[in-house]
Amino acid sequence: MKRALTLCLCTICIAALIAQNKLFINKTDNTTLGAPISLIDSISFSTDGSAILFHMGSTAAEYSTISLDSLSFGENATTVYIVLNGAIARILNPLAFEGVSVQVSGADVSITSTTETSDINYVLTGTTTNGTFKINSEKRFNLLLNGVNITNTDGPAINIQSGSKASVILADGTSNYLADGTTYATAPLNLENVEEDQKSTFFSEGQLIFTGAGALNLKSAGTDKHALCSDDYIEVDKGNITISSALNDGIHAKEGVRMLGGTLI
Repeated sequence: MKRALTLCLCTICIAALIAQNKLFINKTDNTTLGAPISLIDSISFSTDGSAILFHMGSTAAEYSTISLDSLSFGENATTVYIVLNGAIARILNPLAFEGVSVQVSGADVSITSTTETSDINYVLTGTTTNGTFKINSEKRFNLLLNGVNITNTDGPAINIQSGSKASVILADGTSNYLADGTTYATAPLNLENVEEDQKSTFFSEGQLIFTGAGALNLKSAGTDKHALCSDDYIEVDKGNITISSALNDGIHAKEGVRMLGGTLI
C-alpha cells in the first residue's frame, strides 16, 4: 500500500510539474502550507508508514500521516490568508518554506517573516472574540483588512512588532472592527530581551499607511492604552477610521499623524 501511494505521489508530482509550480500541504489543523515544487527532491514515508517526509536539499519536512488531509497543486502566490472563525484560525500560507512562519494557538495568530521578499500580502477576514494577529516582518508588507472583527481580551487586536512599513488596506465596502480588553497580559520578550511594546488596540513599531475605501472601527478599554498607535508615524491616505473609545489617546504616533485623505472620527 505504501509503495503504491509513493508511486501515485510521484506520478502526480510529474504531472503537476507540467502546469503547476507549488505543492500545497493541506493539514487537518486548518493550515495549508505551500512548498515550491522546484525545492522538493522527493517524497517518502517513514519505515513504519506513520510519517511522510518532503525532502528539500539537505533537510526534510516531516508530518505524521494522520495530520495530513490532502495534497494539491497550484501557482506561485505571495498572499497569506488568515480566516478567523470563533475560537480557531484557518491559514493558507503559500510561503511556508520561503521564510514566512505562522504559529497558531486557537485564534491567536503570530507571523514571523524573514524572507527578502517585500510587499507580501496578508489578508485578514472573519470574526473572533478571543484572538489576536501579531506579525514581525523584516521587509515592508501589506495588511488587507477584509471584513475582520477581532476582540482580544488581554492585549492588542493587531500587534505589529516590526519597524518596517505596513500598508494597511481597508478593503472596499467592508467594515472592520478591532477591540482590546481592560487588562493586558504580560508581553513576551523581544530579541533585545525586553518586553514587547503593546500600547494600543492596533499597535505598530513601524510606519502605518492606511488606504482603501473600507471602514475601520477601533475600541480601546485598556488602562493607559491608546486605540491606534505607532512608534513611528501614521498616515491616512484613504478610508474611514472611527475611534469609538479610548482611555488614553484615540490616535498616538511618535513621529506624527498625516491626513492626506479619508476620514478620522
